[in-house]
Amino acid sequence: MNRRDLLLGALATAALGVGPLSFAGVSPSRRRALLSEAWERAAKRARPLLVVIVDEDAGWERGRRMGIWLNHAADEDLAPLALVEPVCATLAELDRLVPGVSKAKDAWFVLVRVDQPTPTWRSIVVLDAVPAARPAPDRSSVVIAAERQAFAGSVLRVLKSEGLTASTRAAAADARARWVTAAPPGAHWATDLGCGTSVEYAATDPDPGIQLGVRCGMGHAEPYEARFLAFYDVFERS
Repeated sequence: MNRRDLLLGALATAALGVGPLSFAGVSPSRRRALLSEAWERAAKRARPLLVVIVDEDAGWERGRRMGIWLNHAADEDLAPLALVEPVCATLAELDRLVPGVSKAKDAWFVLVRVDQPTPTWRSIVVLDAVPAARPAPDRSSVVIAAERQAFAGSVLRVLKSEGLTASTRAAAADARARWVTAAPPGAHWATDLGCGTSVEYAATDPDPGIQLGVRCGMGHAEPYEARFLAFYDVFERS
């Protein structure tokens, strides 16, 4: 059983405990509006749009891996992200603005060059994370290093090939504010408590609606992967 099934199943046992937790993500209608807003910002600022692709079948795993990378990234990983406008959307939602992009079925990200007279796009597939063979003091350092290498070999490689390079502390700080402190528009940062999820809502978010938390005492999440990107809305608010 995957994590999404566990969360949905937990709703049936919500009477076990209700706390300051939430299973909500971002509704489709809200996400479409955020995509349009991000497109306009990117065009106005003459910078590319980097779209995190929301995929229901792979969302929990992607959100977890992105969380490991972004939350533990060094400045050199984050600085190039200051040069793009972040947003999250499904391929179908993005296809309304970029016809043909829905064919990129395996994409984790899509880079849209809205800073050019004729927008072009490139899909980005994140490589599998392969732990190094050399000994390490603990598992967390092995996993974090492997994820950094995987994202550097995919996301950062594509950005570099497009001439989107940055290395200053100021760029890293800007990227950290827009990707790590706050979630990319269309998602929320959330923390997996092992059996329940605490969502970080921003003051500008619409009313998150029902919030439930189940304290079953059966789950476990490693500290290095506990904070992840949450994309979905169990309580649909279309």
